[in-house]
Amino acid sequence: MNENLLDKSETLFLKRRKQMMRLWPLVGLSLFAMPVGLGAWLFFQVPLLGNPAFVMQGIKNGTTEFSSLSLMAGMLPVLVLACLASLLCAVACLFAVIAGERKYLKIIEKLTRKLTQG
Repeated sequence: MNENLLDKSETLFLKRRKQMMRLWPLVGLSLFAMPVGLGAWLFFQVPLLGNPAFVMQGIKNGTTEFSSLSLMAGMLPVLVLACLASLLCAVACLFAVIAGERKYLKIIEKLTRKLTQG
């Protein structure tokens, strides 16, 4: 790529973007594996927090303590709010990604114009 077609900031942006793309498979897999691992651990090691069938069976049998049920009922709104906050963070990240892609499109358009003119 001809370096004089791009500003310094544009060249730096493209280099950083390439570095991030090289790291993404590792980062993406670890981001995917963490909640899956946590879910599996909760399901098997702490079934009151991660296994709905276990909880329902305990309620039917009367083996689940009232203190556990009241704690779970109190935590439900907190967990729902945490899920909503996570969703909002994900949407904010998507806005950041789209802003970067717009910058890419402007750089590509600029390069295309310069190449077709000269």
